[in-house]
Amino acid sequence: MNIRIKFYGFSSFTKRDLQSLDQYFSSKAFTADKPQGFLKDEFTSTSWTGRYIRKNQYSEELTDPFGKKYIMDRVVFDEIPFRISLEWPHIEIFSQFRLCALLLNKLAEAIEFDRSLLPVEFNFQKLFKVIKTNFKSATVTSLLIGEIVVSPYSVAKFHVEGNEDVRQHIDEILAKKKYKILSAKMRWTESEQEIIAKFDISGKVEISGPTSKMILPSLRSILRKTNDSIS
Repeated sequence: MNIRIKFYGFSSFTKRDLQSLDQYFSSKAFTADKPQGFLKDEFTSTSWTGRYIRKNQYSEELTDPFGKKYIMDRVVFDEIPFRISLEWPHIEIFSQFRLCALLLNKLAEAIEFDRSLLPVEFNFQKLFKVIKTNFKSATVTSLLIGEIVVSPYSVAKFHVEGNEDVRQHIDEILAKKKYKILSAKMRWTESEQEIIAKFDISGKVEISGPTSKMILPSLRSILRKTNDSIS
């Protein structure tokens, strides 16, 4: 089972804000006669989980083998699962990354544009340290490195991958040049199951493994510990 998540945060977010969002989502609930709206799956004192639904209707012209034309009415639903939490990172958008901007615009409208929606940028050094602390078996098996200055007029990036922890080779390869980690893949064991997670600097995470859904609470805790603004 694979889970893909993109994380965002609010510049500030309180329990009252969460309650206000629940009221807003309820007032904009999706029904059969509406082109768009929200569906609530779960609401607790600390989080709201649900989906944003958009109905798209269009007509498609088809031609049969004899040249006769037919007009077929089609209905397609865009569905964006997401979660809002009191704890950072506040916003989790699942799978439908191409529709992130649409959902973020709706959330900005819901909070009346009175605070910022912030992209999450991973601090990889902290991320590695926290994951290694929580899971002793954790290994960094892949890194995409960028912003390597090779001359006053050019920069480079490269990818390194292996079965061992590839970080041990970075300083040797780069000869102590400055660089930035753009993405990383890690492997560890939880509940006797192997988990593989790929982290992108833009706040995207893809988790694969039989228990990938079960690891979400651990992942949220890890990300809170790596957030510079609250650490």
